[in-house]
Amino acid sequence: MTVQRASGSGTFTVVLFLLSLPVWVLASFVEGPAGAPMGIPLSALQFPMPLLAALILERRDRGPGAARRLFRTLLRLPPAGVRWWAIAVLLIPGLVLGAGVVHRLAGSPGGSLGAPLSAVPLLFLLFLPAGLAEELGWMGFAYGRFREDRGHLYRALVLGVIWAAWHLVPLMQAGRAATWILAWTVGSVALRVLIVWIYLDGGRTVLLPAVMHTMVNVSESVYPDMTSPGSMTAVAAGFSVAAVPAARRLARLGASGRAQTRW
Repeated sequence: MTVQRASGSGTFTVVLFLLSLPVWVLASFVEGPAGAPMGIPLSALQFPMPLLAALILERRDRGPGAARRLFRTLLRLPPAGVRWWAIAVLLIPGLVLGAGVVHRLAGSPGGSLGAPLSAVPLLFLLFLPAGLAEELGWMGFAYGRFREDRGHLYRALVLGVIWAAWHLVPLMQAGRAATWILAWTVGSVALRVLIVWIYLDGGRTVLLPAVMHTMVNVSESVYPDMTSPGSMTAVAAGFSVAAVPAARRLARLGASGRAQTRW
């Protein structure tokens, strides 16, 4: 009898970091494009790597048809229709706006927008491929590869830590301060909790996480002075507050769900 191999989240992480390494090395010698949103470095081009890692491992585990199986997760529609699309599109901008208001009331001098509001549709189209490629890897593949006895909150937190760690080299190459990176890391783990929540309760379609992910990049591109530690701390705090009820929901779900293999 043939035993089917099944790559766990740990294997996915190793493959992902190995695939990203050449991009990080290249970016250490080549500067990023001038005028890029938030001053992102060339290493931001690592965004296809979660999808590529997922395709490699899915093909190794289950043979030909890996792309078809992964992209099929984009075709599921949320059970409640408009409600979930509204959450995916509006939740993050609302949190970022609220963080900006609180930050200003706390004494921040404010500043001009990072990008004009008229640029939002273009920014959405610019960042959507990255959101799709990343979430097909993170939620379409890696999330379902934790051990079956691991609860959804555990998976969300661990995946959030891996997701944040994967971005550390680009953030350092972009010249972000240590306090900025710390705040961003906390916010990213909280954000992953929100993404897992909308994925599970929204019908397990990767489109919802991809759109939410895209709106993070769009919102942070518009937010005034997003490269300052104070601005990042305010946004991370907003994400963290919103993640509390989502985390409680994931904790109630326990370990049920489509977990497949081993961490």
